[in-house]
Amino acid sequence: METVQLSKIVMKVLEEYAKLTDASKGIEAKTVFDTQNHRYQLVKHGWQGVKRFFYNVVYIDIKDNLIWIQDDNTEAGIATYLLEQGVSKDLIVLGFHPPQLRQYTEFNPSV
Repeated sequence: METVQLSKIVMKVLEEYAKLTDASKGIEAKTVFDTQNHRYQLVKHGWQGVKRFFYNVVYIDIKDNLIWIQDDNTEAGIATYLLEQGVSKDLIVLGFHPPQLRQYTEFNPSV
């Protein structure tokens, strides 16, 4: 798959995941897309009483036609949702794992 196609899939997955957030509790989910540099993020932010809340849910880069999941704080794993959209495992790198451990995952072990 080309970077443009991967980008569209990543944005769709993050937008859909953002809709799962219950905004009634004062916390909103927002997507942040830098399509020029191929960086994609989902954050949650808001207020819990008098305390400011900001949390990075997912951060993804697309490099060399590979989806690099750099940070993933979802329950099921964002890779699961990418697979459901037809992205093959060899196009996904779990960048949050140390390079020497990636070979033991079912995904691309790129370093």
